[in-house]
Amino acid sequence: KNHRVCGAHEGNLSSYAWTIMVVYFLQLVDGVPSLQKLHKDKRLVIDSDYWGYLREFDSSFLSAEEYHQSYGDAASQDSYLGLGEILYGFFRFFSREYQWGREVVSIRQPDRWAADAWWRLYGKC
Repeated sequence: KNHRVCGAHEGNLSSYAWTIMVVYFLQLVDGVPSLQKLHKDKRLVIDSDYWGYLREFDSSFLSAEEYHQSYGDAASQDSYLGLGEILYGFFRFFSREYQWGREVVSIRQPDRWAADAWWRLYGKC
């Protein structure tokens, strides 16, 4: 915070946003799994959205125990990237490759997604 790298109240990214960005990047390049994407059965919750409309929300995820039972030793593979490569790749990705304002970060579905019209209208509140 002293170096003004994070702090949402000052117009910077929050520490939560930095954390989500790190997880997303590791999912893209280093095989960190999305436990929600791996879950086979959908668990839907019906609740009101921001505007009060009833919507279905997918709340399914694979627990850590289920993940280790299903994937065993493959789950504990060592990274093929060193810490320096990961750090350099993170900053390079978000400064040169990621298209700010046109892409969204999702650790639920860790793929490169274009921002849709809803996000461009309401996602920057």
